[in-house]
Amino acid sequence: MREVANRMISYRKFLVEVGEAYFTEAPMPPRVDIVRYLWLAHQPAGFYTEPFHTIVIDLSQPEDVLFNRIKSDTRYEIGRARGKDGVACNAWFRPSQEVVDRFCALYDNFAKLKNLRAVNRARLKALNEVGALVLTCARRQGEEPLVWHAYISMAQQARLLYSASLFRQATDASVRNAIGRANRYLHWFDIMEFKSRGFAVLDLGGWYVGQTDRERLAINAFKQEFGGDVVQRFNCERAVSLKGQLAIWLRDLILKWR
Repeated sequence: MREVANRMISYRKFLVEVGEAYFTEAPMPPRVDIVRYLWLAHQPAGFYTEPFHTIVIDLSQPEDVLFNRIKSDTRYEIGRARGKDGVACNAWFRPSQEVVDRFCALYDNFAKLKNLRAVNRARLKALNEVGALVLTCARRQGEEPLVWHAYISMAQQARLLYSASLFRQATDASVRNAIGRANRYLHWFDIMEFKSRGFAVLDLGGWYVGQTDRERLAINAFKQEFGGDVVQRFNCERAVSLKGQLAIWLRDLILKWR
């Protein structure tokens, strides 16, 4: 597959046109109200910049090095998932609308259980139109997917945007354990899939630097199982219209009083 060059996508959110580019700066499309450069390694001038941390995997390493950097218990669970459990994985680069809808349906149910926002379908549509959306899933033969991952992929980099599973819906401990193994196997499958297509970096979607939120610390520990490196990145934003200025002001006011 031809690598997607970095470009800015645009989508409408609450009557505001948002332009987004990922990993590097890109030319701004016409008639946007807010410009966002996300996950940059540097801070561009003239933007409100918010630093954050994430954990990334260098895909230039040989396959055996990548696998051996994974925790030994996780390597065992990956092997069991694709062996005894009979889990198979699939990837869709520029997926069909049917595949996108299936992912969104599972994710939205998952989000309700975790009090998360539903998937941003307008954003997914804009990403898919430029070939920057990648969906992967893990399932047993003849069954519905156990786990879904959604990635943004541009400029030889990919970042995990959404991850959802049936874990919280399962009441049987053995089923929950099998879903956990399938999720780990899917992460390894994703690493190899992006590596085989010439990607340089896989970003696992953020890193919590605090010490008080136990759930987020558990997510950190899960991501750390795959042997990545914690790095600092920057999200950058600027209003380019009066409507954009008003939208940012209202958003920040709402967040302040939550």
